[in-house]
Amino acid sequence: MHSARLVEALTVYRPEVYGAWLNVEGLDEAQLREARAAASTTLANALKPYGVATRQINRRGAGGGAKGIRLEDLPILLEAPLEG
Repeated sequence: MHSARLVEALTVYRPEVYGAWLNVEGLDEAQLREARAAASTTLANALKPYGVATRQINRRGAGGGAKGIRLEDLPILLEAPLEG
């Protein structure tokens, strides 16, 4: 899944936790692209301590190519201990 789409889903699922990652109110198209890129970088940095790296993902008809995470990388997260 592309990182930007995953961040958008996380902000809907848990806005109190992830809402600050992607605040798009009142942004023009260029600012929106920058905000999505910054949110993708934030996601990559949050996943890095768990050994999950973002990679180039190419999807036909689903927004083209962008950085994201692959389904096969997610079991690593499920095995990681929870913080807090």
